[in-house]
Amino acid sequence: MNTVQLVQVNKAIDICLEKLGRKPRTLKNFHRLMNQGQRKLLPRVKEWMAESIAEMRAGLPKMKGRTPAQKTKSIADWKHIREQGVIILKPVILELLERFDLIGVEAVKWASMYCAKLVTEITDKTMEGIRSYIAAGINAGKSGPAIARELRPLVGLTEKQIFAVANYHEKLILERPEYTAARQSEMAEVYARRLHRDRAMLIARTETREALWEGVFEGYEQMGIDKVEGVSDPDACDWCLDNINGQVMTTEEARAIDTHPGCECAWVMA
Repeated sequence: MNTVQLVQVNKAIDICLEKLGRKPRTLKNFHRLMNQGQRKLLPRVKEWMAESIAEMRAGLPKMKGRTPAQKTKSIADWKHIREQGVIILKPVILELLERFDLIGVEAVKWASMYCAKLVTEITDKTMEGIRSYIAAGINAGKSGPAIARELRPLVGLTEKQIFAVANYHEKLILERPEYTAARQSEMAEVYARRLHRDRAMLIARTETREALWEGVFEGYEQMGIDKVEGVSDPDACDWCLDNINGQVMTTEEARAIDTHPGCECAWVMA
C-alpha cells in the first residue's frame, strides 16, 4: 500500500469512527431534549384533560339523543374542548421549536396546524370510547342514568382503556365477592385514574417527540441537508430497528413515517 492509499484508508477510518461516535451522542442529546420537553408539556396536557373531563362529567346527567352517537355528542361542547386544547398546548409546542431557532411564520403555521390535528385526534378517541361504552350499556339493557353513573370515572380515556376498567370492575365483582360494592367501585376508579395518568404521559411523550423531529428536519433543510439517517437504541422495539435505525431517507420521507406512540428514535445527517 502506497502513502496515498494509506492516507485515504486512515481518512476513511476517521470518518467511520466520527460517525459511530456522532450517532450515540445525537441519540443521547435527543433523549435529553425529550425529557426536558416532556416535563414542560405534561402539565399542560393534564390541564387540558382535566378541563375536558370536568366538562364531560358535568354533561353526563344531561345526556340525550336516541343513538349512542347522539348521546355522546350531547355530553359536551366538543368544539370548545378542541379549541381549549390548542390554546393550552400550542405555546409549549412553539417553545420546543424555539430550541432550534425556528420561531417564524412557518413554525407558527406548523404549530397551529399540528395542535389542531392533535387535539382533534385525542378528542375523537375520547368520543369513540364514550360512544362504544354507551352502545354496550344500551345493549345490556342499562338505563341512561346507570350508564352516565358508570361513565363518570371513565370519560377522558380511550375505548380500549374504558373497557379495560369495565372488565377489571366486572372481574372484581365475580372474583372478589368478599369486597363491598363500594370498595370494588373504588378499586376500579383507582385503576381508571392510573390509566388517565398513563394516557397524559404518553401524549406528552409522543407530541414532544413530534415537535422535536419537526425542529430537526426544518433545521437540516435550512442548512441545505435533505438526507437523514435514523438512529435507535439497541433495545428499541423491532419495528423501530427494522424501519428507522440505519435507514437513510429524505427529510420529507422521514416526516411521513407513522411510527408508534412513545417512539424515542432520533435522526442525524446522512
